[in-house]
Amino acid sequence: MRAVRTLGTSLDSMLDVSLLDGGVITPDLQPVQLDAIFVSLNHMFAALAEQKGLQLRVRASGLWVHSDPHLLHRMLGNLIDNALKYTMRGGTTVTARARGDHVWIDVRDTGIGIESEHLGHVFEEFYQARNSGMGRAHGMGIGLSVVQRLSRLLDHPVDVRSRPGRGSRFRLVLPVASAPSAGSMIPLLQEHSGPSDPVKNHP
Repeated sequence: MRAVRTLGTSLDSMLDVSLLDGGVITPDLQPVQLDAIFVSLNHMFAALAEQKGLQLRVRASGLWVHSDPHLLHRMLGNLIDNALKYTMRGGTTVTARARGDHVWIDVRDTGIGIESEHLGHVFEEFYQARNSGMGRAHGMGIGLSVVQRLSRLLDHPVDVRSRPGRGSRFRLVLPVASAPSAGSMIPLLQEHSGPSDPVKNHP
């Protein structure tokens, strides 16, 4: 069953890559309340973290950013999913903080880390640093390539730093936004079933 779920996730991710490379996805940029996305992500991954005996901390910030809510949710979901996969002890923390006209969203883990010679390749399709012995049950190495494509589409730069044996930090940089008036707010997200949900914004 794990193999079947992994295959399904990989096929969905490859579909996303195809749609993004084909220029089919059109972002719907708007003011996005980060805390609403964080709550949804916490609900999505809390059971997985508990199953692995890990801590998942998703910290409220009160910040708003200019983004596409569904595509941003997918980016962060892929990053959290990746962090939990390669963390055996400790856990994953998701935080956001304002830096001038931008917001930094950090996804940190206490996982196996990535050697410096691999950092330039982690966003490539099918590339998995230090996957020997861990098996393809951890995926096909497509999730981060979707993150990179969405980063380019949304103009949200993504950066990674890591220390082998100590963990990794992935950072998204987004433009800050002001909260809209109550009368103009749009429902943000429907419930997502998991990080393998195909990208929603294609026709």
